[in-house]
Amino acid sequence: MNDEPSAINYELFDLVVIKEVLWYVCHKLDHFIQNVLSVIKKDGFLYVSQSFPEFNNWVGQEIIDSPERLKEILTEYVEPISICFEREFRNSQGQYVH
Repeated sequence: MNDEPSAINYELFDLVVIKEVLWYVCHKLDHFIQNVLSVIKKDGFLYVSQSFPEFNNWVGQEIIDSPERLKEILTEYVEPISICFEREFRNSQGQYVH
């Protein structure tokens, strides 16, 4: 991704799903989210699913250090309809946000 604003502004999709990609774009998160929102129709939806590593040091931790912080970041851009935090049944350390 470059630092230039995207020319995309199509409002093509009713739903965009972001699943397990935030660690790859976290250092340009604002740019990424704005691009994603630009392709969602006016009354469309954004679905985000992100796991959080069980260990204490991961890429992007300084930006999104917890599910609660991800919620704070996303609510700067959109009004959530529903937010679900869950823990993996077999691993009480791993957290997921939907």
